[in-house]
Amino acid sequence: MKKNVMRWSGHTPGDWFEQNACSAYNASEREEQKYQILQLLQQKIIPMEIQARGPEALKAFNEALQEGETEVYQARTLFLGLERVGKSSTIDSFLRKPFNPDKHITDAIATTKVCTQDLQNELEWKETANDHSGVAEIYNKGLADAITMKISKNIDTKETNTTEVNLLSKEIKEEEKINVEDKHKPEIKRKENLQIPSVEQVPENIASEVEERMKSIKFTREGTNGWQKSGSGLIISIWDFGGQPIYHVIQRIFMASLAVACVVFNLNDDLDAPANVRDPTTGEMYKHRMTHLQFILYWIRSVFMNSRESKLDDKQLSPPVLLIGTHLDKLEGNEEQRKNKAEGIFSKIHSALAGKPYEAMVFSTMYAIDNSVPFSKSSASEIMSQILTFTKKMVRRLPLKWLLVQQKIQKLKKKHIYLPTNEVIALLDRCEVKRDAHRVLLEYLHDVGELLYFPDDKALKDVIVLDLMQIVDMFKTVITVINPKLQEPLLKEAWRKLDSGILEELLLKHLWQKFNLTDETFDFFIHLMQKFGLVCERKISKTERIFYVLSRLKPEHVDSLPPEDYGKRAVSIFHDFGGYLPDDLFQRGVTKFIEKFQVEDSEPKLAYEHVELGIHEHHHVILNVATIKHRRMFQMTIIRRKILNTDAEEDEPSPSVCKEVLRFVEAELRLFCQSGARGVELTRYIPCVCTNHAYYHQPVS
Repeated sequence: MKKNVMRWSGHTPGDWFEQNACSAYNASEREEQKYQILQLLQQKIIPMEIQARGPEALKAFNEALQEGETEVYQARTLFLGLERVGKSSTIDSFLRKPFNPDKHITDAIATTKVCTQDLQNELEWKETANDHSGVAEIYNKGLADAITMKISKNIDTKETNTTEVNLLSKEIKEEEKINVEDKHKPEIKRKENLQIPSVEQVPENIASEVEERMKSIKFTREGTNGWQKSGSGLIISIWDFGGQPIYHVIQRIFMASLAVACVVFNLNDDLDAPANVRDPTTGEMYKHRMTHLQFILYWIRSVFMNSRESKLDDKQLSPPVLLIGTHLDKLEGNEEQRKNKAEGIFSKIHSALAGKPYEAMVFSTMYAIDNSVPFSKSSASEIMSQILTFTKKMVRRLPLKWLLVQQKIQKLKKKHIYLPTNEVIALLDRCEVKRDAHRVLLEYLHDVGELLYFPDDKALKDVIVLDLMQIVDMFKTVITVINPKLQEPLLKEAWRKLDSGILEELLLKHLWQKFNLTDETFDFFIHLMQKFGLVCERKISKTERIFYVLSRLKPEHVDSLPPEDYGKRAVSIFHDFGGYLPDDLFQRGVTKFIEKFQVEDSEPKLAYEHVELGIHEHHHVILNVATIKHRRMFQMTIIRRKILNTDAEEDEPSPSVCKEVLRFVEAELRLFCQSGARGVELTRYIPCVCTNHAYYHQPVS
């Protein structure tokens, strides 16, 4: 096999090995040995999302590759951090835009597509339109490669010319006819061994590419060993996450394993001080419960939890995280003193990361940047170079037909937020994706953040969400409202209730009126918000529905108060998740609990990370986040109601009630731990007053 083959400009090692005769292997086992080694060579560029789905998904994926495949040079870069720390300004520095100190803050999520087509100067990043994903170009180049290789092989085996060959792709001619909106067109049947007689039938842009490439090929006795695949520029999709804490609950939808995460913070902020954050509803500033250092760890932990485990190489856990400190120029002292202060800040962050399960995700070099200076004088180029180093390792191999489907879906999302699942399945059929690969493909697109697909959820399986940014807009109207014009006089009381976490159906329909939802799709998006733990529905005897929205409650910094002493009327149980409380798990757990145990027409008491709920005639439950020895835990306290006007001895909580509550809570927490969140190990802690130890623990099986 040839050495030093750069997959960036041509063949991969797997390509070369596939053409190897492997004559050194034993003849009886040659094919099997070659296949096993080929699998190892290709494993790095098979998407981790496919590998994580198991052997059946891998089998369907490999079969789809046999019908035509290409390598995809796409990656996502996430910018995370509090508002006003300089995330957007850092992105502007990458694009060599002038510094704007009055730049508007990012609202929820903003995306910027960057295309690095000039491989001679990879740091010359060019911004493209947000709807330019590069999928069409990748598909066309991959198709041209496949056709060129097919022609090359035919020429090597018989006399022919470019207008007399049987081309590889069966969907070339049909792709222009696909229109999922036309429900009355007959389904295109799969035609085995379909032959397309001439290049003139291929779309003109692809035919021209093939003809140009055929002219440049010089054939040798080795047949196709002499040609190179078309080069491909890297397309980076930059996602700039708004820093307001109220948006964090929806941003996790967009976390991806195939990404580089940049955690940005202000070097001038005291790491140990509570962060001052803005309430996007009122514009007021308040002290958050977390310090600036805790927020930095929070962002890294969020990336860790909401991604799949993989390695870019032996030294770097994926997704890689770059730490970027901004406002370097605002540190006191001369240039050398500012540099030393920045290094001291980074050293403190390194110490805080020590021993954490996500420590190996953080790249060892941390970057201090001044976005107010020209590109040539800032450290922007160093950060960009490292992002490119990581993203080039994220190349993956995809079936051509899958890219065709992705291309069609991206066109559809310009007109449709969602489509019925059967219409998307019909699109897959027309693109001639095999039936046994339908679910694998849709789950892959779900895993990489291209769409939302829940085939095993009865309430969600019949609809596929295509436009995730529109979903952000829908959820954002519930979590926080930016436009004061929406607050019509007749809805003032409903707005006040929403500020306390109570959402009336009438207000929700008003907020979503621009999306033109039917009653059926309105219910679908309610279930979708419930899926993400954003709302839960109140049990009431009235016809109008009411929902609880815990994310509307403000996470203010409060001094710790001693808990109320309920005596033997109460029992408390704590749950730990490997040393930290997973992001938004409390909110998701509480919404499920309210749905299960709420008493009709009974109103729970809602506060951020503290909820009280009557569950029974004689019992109520308090769910809250407790900090025990610097560890945040999920605390559940079951309390027997006090009998008034009686001298009778107080009773302990009913064992049957405690058992029912504990079983439900642990079943839900266990489901969360099994849902793919990394570094989570559920452990039960119970107070013990009969020993010198404050608590003993019991792992939850």
